Amino acid sequence: MKIAELSTFMTRYFPTFLAGYFSALFGMAIVTALWGSVYRRSVPSTDQYDVILGAVWALIWCLGHFVMVRGYSWGMWVNWAAVGLSLLLGLIVLGSGQFFVLLGVGLVLQLISLLIFNSHRHREMRARLIEIGIERRRA
Repeated sequence: MKIAELSTFMTRYFPTFLAGYFSALFGMAIVTALWGSVYRRSVPSTDQYDVILGAVWALIWCLGHFVMVRGYSWGMWVNWAAVGLSLLLGLIVLGSGQFFVLLGVGLVLQLISLLIFNSHRHREMRARLIEIGIERRRA
């Protein structure tokens, strides 16, 4: 890929990539923190487990995006699964009746990220990344 092609690619797709990435990441962080505060409230000193859960969640999320950027189509399935599980975790917390506004923000961020992942521009970006990955593996 030449410099001019890279500049055009980044100008067109980078905002979409960042919007999907950060909306899901912030939504996952909010939902994970709320899940820990609701369901581990009575257990003393479990903050370290919430941090470990958040770190593992972020590692899986970043790995899925790294693999997607490298041109493998299965990386997006990792991202879909991570967002879906986070959305499910948020719906579980929704039944507790606490932190309704913050939980609503977390769930809306998850839904926005799903909307961005399903957008035409994100699909174009993924198709182009797969093409670039095939070219890279041939060389």
